[in-house]
Amino acid sequence: MRLTTRTVPALLVAVLLLAIGLAGQSTESAQALLRTAMDTAVVDGDLRAAITQYRTIVETFETDRAVAATALVQMADLYEKLGDGQFRDVYERIVREFADQTARAATARARLAALTVPQTVAAAGPTLQELTLAFYNGGFALSPDGSQVAYQNVNGTLAVRDIRSGAEQEFGQGVSPIWSPDGTQIAFSRYENYWNYEILIVSVDTGNEQHREVNGEPVDWSRDGRFILYLDRFGDPPTLNLLPVGGGRERRIDLDWWNGYVSGAYRFSPDGQYITYASRQDGNTDIYLLPIEGGESVRVTDDLARDYDPIWTADGRLLLFLSNRTAGRTDLWGVSTREGMPVGDPFVVRADVGTVGLFSLSDNGRLLFGRGRAEFSIYVTAIDPATHEPVGRSVKLGNRPLSNPSQATWSPDGQRIAYIDTTGGMPALHVMAADGTEDREIAAGPFNSGPFGWCTEEHVYVQGRSPATGRAIYRLSVSTNEQEIAFRNGEILGHVACSPGGRRLAFLRGSRKPQIYTADVDGNNLRQVTFADEDTTVSYPAWSPDGAELSFSFSRGDTGGVMVLSLDDGAVREATSSTDVEHRFYGSSWSPDGRRIAWYSRVCQASQLGISRCGIQALSNASGDSMSFEIRTSAVRGDPSYQVFPVNLGGSAYQPQWSPDGTKMLFIAGHYVARILLLDNFLPDAGTEADVNGQGPSR
Repeated sequence: MRLTTRTVPALLVAVLLLAIGLAGQSTESAQALLRTAMDTAVVDGDLRAAITQYRTIVETFETDRAVAATALVQMADLYEKLGDGQFRDVYERIVREFADQTARAATARARLAALTVPQTVAAAGPTLQELTLAFYNGGFALSPDGSQVAYQNVNGTLAVRDIRSGAEQEFGQGVSPIWSPDGTQIAFSRYENYWNYEILIVSVDTGNEQHREVNGEPVDWSRDGRFILYLDRFGDPPTLNLLPVGGGRERRIDLDWWNGYVSGAYRFSPDGQYITYASRQDGNTDIYLLPIEGGESVRVTDDLARDYDPIWTADGRLLLFLSNRTAGRTDLWGVSTREGMPVGDPFVVRADVGTVGLFSLSDNGRLLFGRGRAEFSIYVTAIDPATHEPVGRSVKLGNRPLSNPSQATWSPDGQRIAYIDTTGGMPALHVMAADGTEDREIAAGPFNSGPFGWCTEEHVYVQGRSPATGRAIYRLSVSTNEQEIAFRNGEILGHVACSPGGRRLAFLRGSRKPQIYTADVDGNNLRQVTFADEDTTVSYPAWSPDGAELSFSFSRGDTGGVMVLSLDDGAVREATSSTDVEHRFYGSSWSPDGRRIAWYSRVCQASQLGISRCGIQALSNASGDSMSFEIRTSAVRGDPSYQVFPVNLGGSAYQPQWSPDGTKMLFIAGHYVARILLLDNFLPDAGTEADVNGQGPSR
């Protein structure tokens, strides 16, 4: 019989070790013996023999602490599979004697934390709990021990809620919180404006803040505590980076940002060797592992369905993700892993979870997630051109629900409507007839889903960015479906608007203090038209019907409103403004007679909690609190007061657009419904196989 490494018994391994010599063993020989022990367990299925092999490796390589700690983790894992209580002793030994081996010690601590779940509770099966948080919209994170949740409350403040008692601690303004692995600190972002945001770290005990002077959004904290993974969305191109917690220069991760952006979730593997993300390649959205130290990504899933939002269990034995592999529903799936690599086929962990996003998974297996749905559609309302008042009720166009309150725009002749849909992951431009029929996709690509311009009957201009081209203005043909780059500029941010006649564009440009620029549609004659004012943020340019003026939204300190700029002499005047927090001005559109401007703004409401709420999206939760927007109009000159443009739909209304003949108002209306939930006791036992009936793992 021919012996292979996977059939070598424990005694022979010990003999081989003695033959090699007990001192000065090479890394190569240690790794070979670790692989042999793993083959004994995984391939041969002889767990007891593998344990003996791992024990011998620990004794032989006691001076090589990395090898010894690795062998101990594997040994404890096998004891746990066998139901042998010795696994607890081994995990405790790793924590006690190998604390310097941070990744292995973190795995051991996670497994010990998971053992603290009362057996009577675990035996009861999965439980679901809703958190009645009065939240804004800035991210949610569960503490490592699962007892607290960090989130942005309705005042825009970073808050920590004790889940059991309901007691809450508030810190400064902040969004996108993530916890340190020991639960003593939280990293978050603080925004100066939409494009300027700094990473800070706050002590949960003292409230002391560390300013890191880095622009970015924290997305994960490595389990060894050494690095924060953060995303700079407004870099050119956007980048994924490592921030050393103890100080030092940040390091960029070599990731195709556009492919990775599909999931919106980037996370460290528990051993800190990989970053998980979802990527759309070959028409599939699948899960990938990217080695932090460089190299090719490893494909974890390969299915025609959409696999996304990967998240690890703390012990690194299971990688969870969402997928619509089962027709008509979204399930929570899992794939077993060993040494960071997938083992076996994916299986359903929990069926039919709905439209959800996974926030965080605690060390003891408590999952924090959000369940929501978007109910947005394109509407049109008839208008009396003389009074600018609506006539009759709003009419929904088409049957396609939109996943975001994106922009919809009239063709120059008013016979068609274009909009950008992001439901499929990658933004796609659609065109339909003015009555909502004949809807067709024109092109999909790395487009910005914000305001864009339909300049001529043939061409739409939209801002986008990709690793290959950087930031650019794309020209899309509505008749041939062709797309090309009209011009490149590394500081173009979007908010594209077409001049009357379609020969010029207005758009936002600037790395950190964006201003409004104009240019020909081929990029020539670039000109900054708004003021270089460090204290003023501008956005949403819109051309007057005669092309002589631009309106735009502005924010300066506590004041916000709409300004009108003369392109001839550069004179600027306020059309309307307010110091109230609810009167923030988004978007603008001129009536064809040039007399009024329409925009949309937040509506603040008193909640059941007795506080005023305003937010950047229309959200509601179990407490009955809600946030919404409404369309308003004001005179271009004269009276600065505004009037509400009633749509009578019972939800938020966004992005008003007057039709070219002034007889209709186009807008997007709807709302989000969001619930924040905790799921306990749902993880499968170690070694669970897929449930062939698709009902989740057997226990």
